[in-house]
Amino acid sequence: MIKVYDAPLANVKYAYVESLKQCKKLFKQLDIPLDKLPDAPCAAHTQTLVNKRVEDGRTITDVMCIVWMVPTCYIGMDIPLLVHEAVHIKQEIAIWMQENAFSPETEAYIVQGIVENLLREYNTLRG
Repeated sequence: MIKVYDAPLANVKYAYVESLKQCKKLFKQLDIPLDKLPDAPCAAHTQTLVNKRVEDGRTITDVMCIVWMVPTCYIGMDIPLLVHEAVHIKQEIAIWMQENAFSPETEAYIVQGIVENLLREYNTLRG
């Protein structure tokens, strides 16, 4: 099972994959139609999927960010890409919250937490 994380402050979830096989597994796990499957990235890409559903008479918007990175043999290239993709997830949080900007410290903590989780998954796949 692919680990799905809850982003802080918002109804945004995110996950990390490195291959088409993992991406398909995640789509199946989340009941996302395969026609929404992105093309493989050259280096890294964050795909954002938005789903609206009605629950108890309320419309709920679910946001799922999928970070798909093709790792290199050099961690010094991979980590900056993970940070870059974490910023895209932070941007989705801001959109969902209808915030133009976070305070500098809040923004730093949000990105830090996302990067920690992405690195955890990156390291898990390294064994």
